[in-house]
Amino acid sequence: MEYSEKEIKASRADALEKIKTFLEADDVDGQFQNMSGEYHSPEKFVVTWKGHWMGIASEFGIDLVDSFYTSYSGGVKCIYVTRSLFHEKEIKSFRSVERGLLEAGMTLCPKLDKKYDFFERYGLKYNEKIKAKKNDPQRVHS
Repeated sequence: MEYSEKEIKASRADALEKIKTFLEADDVDGQFQNMSGEYHSPEKFVVTWKGHWMGIASEFGIDLVDSFYTSYSGGVKCIYVTRSLFHEKEIKSFRSVERGLLEAGMTLCPKLDKKYDFFERYGLKYNEKIKAKKNDPQRVHS
């Protein structure tokens, strides 16, 4: 089975719009706080899109992880994955869902100018949050 270019393009566009909707929230990670990342939970799938991985029709996505994975991994909240009938592979992990959505959004932007627009709208806001946390005098250094 293979996905057509048209199917992949439409799927990527839908996923990008869903990501933008999530990133518009004041507290991006807060939207997912009470959702289950358990392996068989439908809530674990934050956003998915169609594509090909190593020549295999696959689904890519940002998935939440369960509490065991979070504690075992040192704080990972979500993963960037690819999966099909024959495989499931973690590509990257993130300590915040917002960061995972940003990376996926940059990947899904179809052209360089769209990547710049996406980063200016969402990436700069995220960077400001990071700077504010870093400069917070109440922050506990680990």
